[in-house]
Amino acid sequence: MNQARLAAARQRQAEAQHAEAITIAQQIQEGAEQLAAQQLIEQSSWQILRAADDRYMSLDITGFAEAIRWASTLKPGNPLFSEAQMRIRRWRQEWAANQQHWEIADQARREGNLPLAEQATQRISPHPFWRGHRSTLLAQISVDHERYNHFYQLARQASQEKRMDLAAQWVNQLPNYAPWASRKIALQQQIAADLMTSQPALGLC
Repeated sequence: MNQARLAAARQRQAEAQHAEAITIAQQIQEGAEQLAAQQLIEQSSWQILRAADDRYMSLDITGFAEAIRWASTLKPGNPLFSEAQMRIRRWRQEWAANQQHWEIADQARREGNLPLAEQATQRISPHPFWRGHRSTLLAQISVDHERYNHFYQLARQASQEKRMDLAAQWVNQLPNYAPWASRKIALQQQIAADLMTSQPALGLC
């Protein structure tokens, strides 16, 4: 009986059906085949973990869930159960941290807080899936810097041309965050001062 089970387990292992191979080998609890069964279980368990590692490091968003599912097939009593649980915890922690950094960066960018957006983006780990999101965010932040600089230059030009209403419209497009906040305030003060000096003096009747 044990010989037949061991042969079946080896066949499943050869077919890369490692979870099934482990299930069959675990039924061998005694006899001359027990040591060979234990070795097979450990070998197939490592194969499952390697495959789970590969799925976790994939570009596909489904790789995270599949890696967890595959590693979770190693149950208590398996020689690599603790190793599998450690990897699952590490994957979940990294994924949650990356998700949080991405959400902070995306929200900050939308609000014009580009320094915070850059800081949060740089904290995203180089995991293949998140690396793409990180690159996209950094590209968007770069575009935002250029856009705000363009608004600032248009506001300055309109102010120099004494087109104060237009200058005010452009300066109001600047965010209230560094490095634009101080420049925005300075331009607003300049526009206000120019408006004051452009008003005709009121004579006394």
